[in-house]
Amino acid sequence: MSPPSETVYYSRRKLVWWCFGLSALWACLFGLFYVNVQEGRMAEKASLAGESRAREQEIARLRAENRTLEDRAAKLQGRTAELSEKLGKLAPAEPVMEEQLFPLGTAVEIVPGRLFLTAARIEGERVRLRLAAIAAGGADLGTRSLPPGEPWTFTFAEGSYTLLVHELSSQPPGAKISVRKNPAAKP
Repeated sequence: MSPPSETVYYSRRKLVWWCFGLSALWACLFGLFYVNVQEGRMAEKASLAGESRAREQEIARLRAENRTLEDRAAKLQGRTAELSEKLGKLAPAEPVMEEQLFPLGTAVEIVPGRLFLTAARIEGERVRLRLAAIAAGGADLGTRSLPPGEPWTFTFAEGSYTLLVHELSSQPPGAKISVRKNPAAKP
């Protein structure tokens, strides 16, 4: 058997240096680990900051586009209202009397009991028309000589009417005429 080994004793100074050295080694290892973790966090933070800036720019761009779209929508709504108003004014005239033959010298009621139209005579390619109103005490609203296709617009009792001669007829003598009430003007 071998003789028992002798116990080795180290000086206190050496033990203290070894403790400090091991402590410093552990501190360096933990420091490297901490720095590595912090670098990862800083990289993640920088990445999130970049995403945040990109999203802020995207939001600013979308808001600018939204303002542009709102402006265009407002213009289009204004234009739509304008066109609707014009369309209302251009509404088709309401027929009072469809195309029919007006015999010469006979008064025909346009507005029952109030307004009468007479085809007085044919003058070449024209017909002489006379309007008369009973509501105005038998007032003569006027006469006109119209060729076929020419309209005559007149007002009666707060309404506007358009009369159109379609054609002249020789058998029986007269004229084919239609009358329409124009839509009321909107304020």
